Amino acid sequence: MKENVTDTLLRVLEYRDVYTRGHTDRGVFYALKIGENMRLSTKELEYLRMGGMVHDVGKTAIPDVILLKPGKLTKEEFEIMKLHVSLGYELVKGSEIPKEALDVLLYHQEKYDGTGYPFGLRGEQIPLLARIYTVADSFEAMTSRRIYKKAKSWEQAFKEMEELASTHFDPDVVSYAIRTLQSLKYVEISPSHVNQEIEKIRWSFQYMDPTGAIRGDLFLPALKVFMEQKDSFCLCDQSPKILTFIPNNGNLLLELFHTQTHKQKL
Repeated sequence: MKENVTDTLLRVLEYRDVYTRGHTDRGVFYALKIGENMRLSTKELEYLRMGGMVHDVGKTAIPDVILLKPGKLTKEEFEIMKLHVSLGYELVKGSEIPKEALDVLLYHQEKYDGTGYPFGLRGEQIPLLARIYTVADSFEAMTSRRIYKKAKSWEQAFKEMEELASTHFDPDVVSYAIRTLQSLKYVEISPSHVNQEIEKIRWSFQYMDPTGAIRGDLFLPALKVFMEQKDSFCLCDQSPKILTFIPNNGNLLLELFHTQTHKQKL
């Protein structure tokens, strides 16, 4: 798959949920380290990387009220969220991404005991690269803080992974993963503090505006205030349909905001 296409898909999702890109970057980082320790070939590692980078692109089709919900999903909401796998596969299957990489996307929610989705595969029916990415992806989720949950320590995550070996995870992959991750020093590739602050603002309007219809009236002015205080990012399009952030242009966009605000008052 061409890198520019991959990056475009990731940006679309990142603009919906700023956590996702950091989650993907860390998941891929962990997966590649595990794969290297398992002595995967260079080609297999590239498939693992490509599949990991696009594994969540189907979330672009999930409604904000579900994708950005700050809490546990209902049964009905979870059934919709589960569709992100098949939706993501349909989105990228016609591209140049190889089958081996597509397998990571398509099977990363399968569980070793057969209780996962979308196909309920078990054991070695699940491709190895997907089994590796499932462990890396889950470890990343366990150790990452979200607005609605605290991050587990690495030791707590290792314990949970061991408890879930043979049920959720391939026990051999878990063994390799723990040995690999224990040898790593934490590498900071998480979203910036600014992005975390943006996410807080976004969450604050989640239930008032699940469809995004009034975001232009509420969300953007809140960001304007934040920009005046931080001046470390910019909003390059005020349309509720195209909400995109670009770093290091705060002054230019503040000027734009002030101009448009003045026109509205007139």
